[in-house]
Amino acid sequence: ENIILGYATAQTLNLSGGNIGQCQVAISGNQVEVPNATWTEVLWDAETLDSNGWHSTSVNPARITVDAGGAYLIVAGVCWDTNGTGERYLSVTKNGTVVTGTALSQANAVPLAAVNTRMQITTLATLAAGDYIEVSVYQTSTGLLDILEHTSTFCSVYRIQ
Repeated sequence: ENIILGYATAQTLNLSGGNIGQCQVAISGNQVEVPNATWTEVLWDAETLDSNGWHSTSVNPARITVDAGGAYLIVAGVCWDTNGTGERYLSVTKNGTVVTGTALSQANAVPLAAVNTRMQITTLATLAAGDYIEVSVYQTSTGLLDILEHTSTFCSVYRIQ
């Protein structure tokens, strides 16, 4: 497999200090037809953990909206379907701004032809109550391309302070 910036499955992070908060989301099926050369939000329709109600699978499923200000650890990953053409991008954004180079964190990869491309981002962010995190993807395969339901397609947000 083509592994970009490491690979990890979402895991529960045990933190001390009271009601810290954590949320882990995934997709329950392939997110089909990510358009060529268009930033596309990942629609999280499955929750592994949501201790403080930060995510909804029915209202704004691309968003994880935090309920308190503080320091946050954000880990996100995607697994792309096999396609060796073009590039792949993964971006974590705050409050909906997806602009190349201004995201909280962004990664890009040149895929290999015969394997899935996995990408992962880990970043720290200072967020206020009501701020939301989104994970967006971008690809230049010249056609539609799927993000796969896979252990490496997830987003985890942890309030750490």
